[in-house]
Amino acid sequence: YSVRAVDGAGNASAWTATQARTAPRRQVVRAMNGDGMRFTGTWRPESDLDPVGDGTLLCATAAGASAALTFTGQGLVIHSRLGDQGGLARIAIDDEEPIVVSCYSADEIPQWPLFERQWEAPGEHHVRIECLGQADARGAGRKVWLDAVAVHP
Repeated sequence: YSVRAVDGAGNASAWTATQARTAPRRQVVRAMNGDGMRFTGTWRPESDLDPVGDGTLLCATAAGASAALTFTGQGLVIHSRLGDQGGLARIAIDDEEPIVVSCYSADEIPQWPLFERQWEAPGEHHVRIECLGQADARGAGRKVWLDAVAVHP
């Protein structure tokens, strides 16, 4: 590919070839595909949730349903969905103290970065997302949605 700049008067610069990317790219592990995730309990697909990927992601409502992934990288982002039926989830990384996050929002928000974590250097890590089967104090739903986990090299 080549690019050039054009100013407001229509003057164009010379074409410049783009540089090939040499750095490793992030790996996106889609929940619907499995891709190495291990699931316990009941996770059901929910469809027609545009604009999420292919329109389908996984949802759990029962306490103890979990998704786990072991990966090598320097960071991760867990992508979820927020909505008025969203409930609480516990996220555990390696041996760190787990944290509780909420999938609740008065508005429907697809592809939400529910949780992010970065480390100083790449390494092997383990993440576990667990549905608590509890509603957020602001809502009545117990849904925990899982779209994907993006692993940064």
